[in-house]
Amino acid sequence: MTNGLTLIEVSNKVGIEPKTILRWSSYFELNCERNEQGYELFTEHELVVIEFVSNKVNDGKKIENIIIPTDLYNKSKIIQKTVERAEYENKVDSILIQLENLQEKMSRKSGERIRKRVNVHQLKMESINNNVSLLQTKLEKIEINAERRTQSEAEDLPLASGEKLKKKQMHSFRPVKQVFSF
Repeated sequence: MTNGLTLIEVSNKVGIEPKTILRWSSYFELNCERNEQGYELFTEHELVVIEFVSNKVNDGKKIENIIIPTDLYNKSKIIQKTVERAEYENKVDSILIQLENLQEKMSRKSGERIRKRVNVHQLKMESINNNVSLLQTKLEKIEINAERRTQSEAEDLPLASGEKLKKKQMHSFRPVKQVFSF
């Protein structure tokens, strides 16, 4: 578009600062085309919208409370570019492939984490089993030593005058396995 009003021309016609016009243009999403130098060009229709907003502000309304009538607003909205079906389908397919790749990565990482945790738990279980085995052998040794003591104490008692042997009252030991049974 080569025809149109520059920002300065609109500012002079409406009597509003150029920065304010740019803010309103952005706020109300006006479709301002640009010239070769990159400056905004306003159509007569966009000028009407700017004048409408200017009148409402002069009447004391805040910009947030100004509602542009649909017949003015719709004509100044950006006309969206239509996308061809094939291009759209290609983009959707590309996104789906990226999504599948991300899902695969996530499942691999979660699988790795689970395997690491299982390995840690297996090592802990092996350590616990080793400790239990050591405790069992120690308990068996304690039981054997306890039995030997009771036998040796009974053999050491002297038999004098043919009386029957009176056993010392000893604390009865229950087998350690009964005490610490699993």
